Amino acid sequence: MENKAFLGLGSNVGSREDYLKRAVENLSSSSEINVVKCSSVYETKPYGNLNQSNFLNAVVMVETDLEIVSLFKLIKNIEKDLKRTYTEKWGPREIDIDLLLFNEVVHKDELLEVPHREIEKRDFVLVPLLEIEENILNPLTGSFLKDIKLDSIEKNILNKQKINLN
Repeated sequence: MENKAFLGLGSNVGSREDYLKRAVENLSSSSEINVVKCSSVYETKPYGNLNQSNFLNAVVMVETDLEIVSLFKLIKNIEKDLKRTYTEKWGPREIDIDLLLFNEVVHKDELLEVPHREIEKRDFVLVPLLEIEENILNPLTGSFLKDIKLDSIEKNILNKQKINLN
């Protein structure tokens, strides 16, 4: 499989742990995706809309032969299969799967923006991402994500959970 991608997972509705595990299972069961690594799971304060329950977040590294848009469509179908309901931007969600990085590609159209536009502002993305792959370059800026000073961004991570997604 020639492409490497990083996916951010989040859930704050229902059985949050179960939604994350089922998302990884659905990714793993796809013949077009190989789940290589899963980060730890982090409990985090909500981002954007603060009037909602805490999230569980993680990052998954996958390998795939799919191209970027096809991978995006596949993960949106997994959200649908897991009964994600869309309410409001940054609102509560059963499962959210974000395509954070795809190789070192910069892609932007009406459907998708990669690298994810807020990747450098969210500790709940950066910490688990760097946990599974330390030397990640942001292809948009040309700088390594490990060089971002976590002290300079909002703190949303509350704690690391003892949950295994594999």
